Amino acid sequence: MQETSSGAPVDPTRPFILSVDGAGGPFVAALNAAAEAEGLMTGDTLADARAKAGALQVRAADPAADDAALRRLALWATRYTPAVSPWDEQSGADGLFLDVTGASHLFGGEEKLLADLARRLASFGLPARLAIAETAGSAWALARFHPRGSVILPAGQESEALSPLPVETLRLLPETRTTLRRLGFKRVGALIGKPRAPFAARFEKELLTRLDQALGRAPEPLAFIVPPPVYHSLRYLLEPVVTQEAVVAIATRLMRDLVHVLVRDGVGARVLRLALYRVDGGVKIVDIGLTRPTRNVSHVARLIELKQSRAVD
Repeated sequence: MQETSSGAPVDPTRPFILSVDGAGGPFVAALNAAAEAEGLMTGDTLADARAKAGALQVRAADPAADDAALRRLALWATRYTPAVSPWDEQSGADGLFLDVTGASHLFGGEEKLLADLARRLASFGLPARLAIAETAGSAWALARFHPRGSVILPAGQESEALSPLPVETLRLLPETRTTLRRLGFKRVGALIGKPRAPFAARFEKELLTRLDQALGRAPEPLAFIVPPPVYHSLRYLLEPVVTQEAVVAIATRLMRDLVHVLVRDGVGARVLRLALYRVDGGVKIVDIGLTRPTRNVSHVARLIELKQSRAVD
């Protein structure tokens, strides 16, 4: 059996894992499809992983780098909606919540939004499992455990969709999952509709809270990577723009779009942010702060041009 843990390039066609140190020794924190095909799972000890897979490639996990990469991806995902929240540790820290309420129509509907998102992620070498649901908990569960890699769940069908899925879909602590399975509760459906008092007495409030959040009975606050704007406008371009003049022209049109709602509400803008999404996944941010509220398109365009000129200089 061979194992690679040096700095040699990783072969994606062979079993590959990321390991982290634990109380009982190193264990598997993440793995590729080839490792899954060999029977490896996250949480396996490194010794077990070595026993299961030949030609195993091992690298030490770098949580700080993973977190930075996830935050960059979250910033890029604001092209779909301003409300983007990276998953926390309990959700796996390996994905994003996007609140697409009121945004999907800009892409021709939810199906086209998911298709566009999947295509762009794949172009970055990031295959993804995607789901749209009324609650963050249901979307997370379906993205993780549904047989299909892309799912849209109609509102009101949360109980039906989650019932056949394992209790792991509720994002519970490991000790809670272990106890539930020992008591015979292996599927979410075994928890739905049962008397709540025994669960409340046996478990911390985490169990019932997670169940209620997934089913839409309790709110789940999300920590967005940037505060969602009060007003926003966006344009999708058929071809990339490369000149400063083109950027200013597009920003001018975006500001004109905003003026209509600003006039309607009798307000002006004091803080503006222009986000430019590059084809390689990079995002350039231009922030403008004003001492007095404005709806003057020309004034904003001049400020953006000035910012762009300074950035080039």
